[in-house]
Amino acid sequence: MSDAPDIQASLENAEEIAELTGRSKSDVIADLLDDGKLNNSNAIKENTSAIDRATEMAGKTHKLLTALIPILILLSTSGLELTGIIDLTPVGDEEDEEGWIWEEEYEETYWGCTDWDAENYDEYATDDDGSCEYEPEECEPFFYDNYTVYVNNQTEIQFNYDVDINCDEEQEVEVQFLVYKTNSTNGDMPENYSIDIWNVYNGDTEYRNMTLGNFTTGYYDVYAYLINDDGEMIKELIWSDIELLARD
Repeated sequence: MSDAPDIQASLENAEEIAELTGRSKSDVIADLLDDGKLNNSNAIKENTSAIDRATEMAGKTHKLLTALIPILILLSTSGLELTGIIDLTPVGDEEDEEGWIWEEEYEETYWGCTDWDAENYDEYATDDDGSCEYEPEECEPFFYDNYTVYVNNQTEIQFNYDVDINCDEEQEVEVQFLVYKTNSTNGDMPENYSIDIWNVYNGDTEYRNMTLGNFTTGYYDVYAYLINDDGEMIKELIWSDIELLARD
């Protein structure tokens, strides 16, 4: 309490002290009332409070930027302009090469059959794993080549043919060669016919033939049938209105 008269005297002389120190009267009075001494303690506290507030604000700003930067980076990869918002230049210089680490988007791989023609095609598969399954190919004979020719002055007709098979196995096949009178009806007997039966294999290049004759002069329809080992007709060939002559 011994300092009270001095403080009172100083307050009474505040205006004079302000003129001598170049400060305002109110500033001098505030300084004296703060701790009883003329030492700018009030200004120091104000400055300290301002520093504390600035520090607190800087901390909040840092937290905000920490949360925003990943979002801004994500937006920038989508082509949005960030000019004037934030500098996303990777941190680092010649001595420090570390910066932002850009990671490619991970795409999950799903293995399966990717062939549309396969029986087990998987529409969700991204990569083919070789598991595609296909319907077994039918193993059937076919005419690789064929043609007919006249022989013996058109008194006979010859059928030439090459039969192959589309799989790696051997199969018994039958070729029937028949000649009917033109305009014959179902149930009519052929004028002449021949049958050839043998085993054929994949890559068979043998040409075979059958020749039919003993006709009367007239027009005929000629048929050739290819039959598999199950007795099913695979192919039918027809030549219509073929003129054949009787042998002298």
